Amino acid sequence: MPNLNVRMGDEIHAAWMDYCTERGLVSAVTIREYIEYLISEQEKPLRPKILRTNQKKRKVELWLTESEIEDIHLRTTLNSGTRAGWIIKVVRAALSRQPVFDDAETKALLESTVALNAIGKNLNQIARSLNKHEMPDRAVKFTQLVKDIDSHTDTVQALIDISRTRWKISA
Repeated sequence: MPNLNVRMGDEIHAAWMDYCTERGLVSAVTIREYIEYLISEQEKPLRPKILRTNQKKRKVELWLTESEIEDIHLRTTLNSGTRAGWIIKVVRAALSRQPVFDDAETKALLESTVALNAIGKNLNQIARSLNKHEMPDRAVKFTQLVKDIDSHTDTVQALIDISRTRWKISA
């Protein structure tokens, strides 16, 4: 991926870093998104910051139709959650345009990542073995590694798909 370097004075750099820090933004991500915003035909807003845990929370009253309340009840019953928790996750997913995972999904992603790290270690061992010209059972090992990687990819993709579709409201 190409890289863009920008020269600026110390004062501007310090002010920009302060700006990002105060708002919980990542400098490079914010600049990239602003460039995308400027060159895109559709004007899309920059990703807003995510609530930090140390911020004060305020109550919001919400009026919903009976069918909307029933749909929320059904979704929270299926996902073992609360209405307030589900609504908060919907708002956060919509504002951040990022996947919002529940505890079980986060655990599955963590386990999947640990498995992928183990696969990486196996690949390093195989590479070392191949470099030494010791090649016993390499076809079997590579076949299993491909299956493990495919399994990891399927797990992560399923979790992302679940998260993306869960928060969409159909009319």
